Parts: sequence; structure tokens; C-alpha cells
Amino acid sequence: MAVEQAIDEGVAIQRRALADLRDLEPPQRDVPGIENWLELTADAVDQMELIAEGVANGDREAIAIAIEEGGALVSDAEEFAAAYGLTECSTVDPDEADQPAP
Repeated sequence: MAVEQAIDEGVAIQRRALADLRDLEPPQRDVPGIENWLELTADAVDQMELIAEGVANGDREAIAIAIEEGGALVSDAEEFAAAYGLTECSTVDPDEADQPAP
């Protein structure tokens, strides 16, 4: 139960952070990219919730799927954040974000 509770707490923190970010007004030219980034992030948080459900139900397959899908969403969101200059929100090096994929 401790793992599920920790995930739930992480989800709550992320949901509050997303709400705060949605309250900000980006420059008009950046709105489409920022909205996409916020959706990617929200979808990743949804996957965190599915992980918690999988833990609660002992469903390893659901956990694995949510981890895989959530990881892809987080990667996409972090790439955008790094390219946009939000280095505090990203684990991707901004210089690497501009490089083509191998």
C-alpha cells in the first residue's frame, strides 16, 4: 500500500503544478507548443494513476504498459521543455534537444 500511496501523492503534486502552469499566460506565439507540452505532461500523470491502480490490483501487465506509455510521454514533454528553455523542468540537456535523433 505504501507504493500506491507514494504514487498518489506524486500524482497530486503533479496535478497542482499543472494547474499552476495552466494559470500562466505564455506569449501568444508559444500557446500551441505550451498547450501540447501541458497535455503531454497531463497524459503522463494519467499514466502514473494507472500505475497506482496496477499496484493496487497486482496487475503487472497494466503497470508495465503504463510505465512504457508514460515514459514516452515524459520524454516528449522533456524534449519540448528543454528546447523551449525550461531546463529546471527537464532532464534533457537543452543542447541535446536540438540534435537530430540517431
